[in-house]
Amino acid sequence: MGNINKIIKYNLECEVDPLLEQKVPYQKIANTIKETHPEIKDLNTLSAMNIMRYKTDKESKAMDMILDEGRDPMDEFTKEYRAAIRKNNEEVQVIFKDCKAILEEAKQSDNIANKVKAVEVSLKSLDQIRRNWESLSQYGSRQIPLIGKVNLKKEQNVKVLILSVSNKLCPKCRDEMKKVIEEHLKEGED
Repeated sequence: MGNINKIIKYNLECEVDPLLEQKVPYQKIANTIKETHPEIKDLNTLSAMNIMRYKTDKESKAMDMILDEGRDPMDEFTKEYRAAIRKNNEEVQVIFKDCKAILEEAKQSDNIANKVKAVEVSLKSLDQIRRNWESLSQYGSRQIPLIGKVNLKKEQNVKVLILSVSNKLCPKCRDEMKKVIEEHLKEGED
């Protein structure tokens, strides 16, 4: 096994996890932890990469748990992703409605400062929408490879099972099993 992540080694999960949930940048999390625990000299070299590896390992373990519970990781991801998309869409609708009201109010006003403020609020709102969608896209980009690894692991487990069963069969039964598997695989290709 490789090196133990510093977050786990020093039992800092309860400090790091909330910051990750708030989508605080990795480098800022590393700096915060270093500042909070100056007594731990090993944390002087804590970096954004350490935080990213911790998060990736945590997500990978969550995928393994889903698989161990007999659930399909792709189904779980799809449910979670759709819920996040719905939430983003709801937020976009609220922001759009608010911006529309602010801009309409600014149109009625002769005050240039009100109009400028309305445009600034609208731009900030659009930037928030952009960040939300970017975050969702990054989440999907991280999860898809993890699901691929889980599916590969499932496939390997099936192959090991087939090999162990076939080793216990007589040659004739083994040939019969091989034919059944080959037929099944051909049906899957069609």
